[in-house]
Amino acid sequence: MKAIFVFEILLLQTLFSFGQDPREISHADTVKIQKEVESDVQNLRIKLEKSDGYVNEAQKRFAIEFTLDTFRIEEINSKMMSIDYSTVGMVDATYSSENDYDKLLNKYYKILIDKIDATDKEILRRSQKNWLTFRDGELQLNGMLAKEKYSGGGTIQNLIVSGRVLEITKNRVIEMFQYCLRFYN
Repeated sequence: MKAIFVFEILLLQTLFSFGQDPREISHADTVKIQKEVESDVQNLRIKLEKSDGYVNEAQKRFAIEFTLDTFRIEEINSKMMSIDYSTVGMVDATYSSENDYDKLLNKYYKILIDKIDATDKEILRRSQKNWLTFRDGELQLNGMLAKEKYSGGGTIQNLIVSGRVLEITKNRVIEMFQYCLRFYN
């Protein structure tokens, strides 16, 4: 998985290196990105609302909401990297996406905890606490392995670390969504 991520980052960097130089993202860029992405989100919403294959209307609305939530994050990340595809820019965009996925994690955790019986809430809380322990341990291991004595160093290590941070949180968001989806069948 790490090799694929590194390849994708290097590919992006190579593709963009033949255009204009990367530059820091300005406030105007951020506003423009937000407007473009919200327009893209609305267009995607229209397409998704026409689709079939859901058990019921509630499941469809919930699945569409999740798709739009994650699409928004991915599109913002992509647009940020297209402006600042320097190593620092890509790392910043990746951490920004991780922060947005962490907000989604909280959103879907709250949805799930509201759906389950009071007697079962402790199981979810314990599971999430265990996941946080796992995440923190993985991040510590990842950071340690990125040190020059293990990895050979280089700025690419920052991309690998930030990519792993994003991957861990994103996977947990998907798990929470899938747990929530069971209540819409």
